[in-house]
Amino acid sequence: MSGGGTYSLATKGAADVIHLATELVLNAVDDMRLRPELPVFRMTDMGCADGGTSLGMVEKVIERVGKAARTLSSTSSIPTSPATTSTRLCK
Repeated sequence: MSGGGTYSLATKGAADVIHLATELVLNAVDDMRLRPELPVFRMTDMGCADGGTSLGMVEKVIERVGKAARTLSSTSSIPTSPATTSTRLCK
């Protein structure tokens, strides 16, 4: 979450909760005991809007999984803007 304005102020509570929950999520990833040869790891951020509020946590999870499962290649369907989201959903 960056910037300012009414929207940023309205999402501050959600950002605070996600920030405080990040360590719990990372511990859960560690508890999975992922194998280095893991072929696929899927996760989803079930939030709304562009994901900016939870992006920091998602990046940390991807980093943690990448360290545990060294054979994974990174692919992402995280949109870069609302326009790309609409385009991807319409295809």
